[in-house]
Amino acid sequence: MRINTVTASHFLSHTTFIMGVPSSIHMTLIAGPNGAGKTAVAQAIRLAIFGDPLRSLTKKNELGELKQHGQKTGIVSVDTDLGVCSLSLSTGKHDPLPAAPTRCWPTRSIQTCSSPSRTRASAPRSS
Repeated sequence: MRINTVTASHFLSHTTFIMGVPSSIHMTLIAGPNGAGKTAVAQAIRLAIFGDPLRSLTKKNELGELKQHGQKTGIVSVDTDLGVCSLSLSTGKHDPLPAAPTRCWPTRSIQTCSSPSRTRASAPRSS
């Protein structure tokens, strides 16, 4: 999956944020001083694609805590080669990608994956 644009409005430290990635670029590096909002960009991408935050929120209605203080609305959106996905911070409404990607993460020597149906499978161990 290729990300074309990341957009955030009233999200954490960003009033309005638009990051376009030219098609000629094969890798993007996000750098800046402490407190500049680098992690917020990563969280916006995860929220828009998967609908769940990096931060530990226990309930969907806590998404409002990710809006800038005093703002009534907030949204994160990612435009990819598979389509556009977004999440409203006000309502919690998630518009996923038409073909949702699989998430994989390593756990010791086993790689665990979850599909959009939220099932988990383990890959065989390598010797």
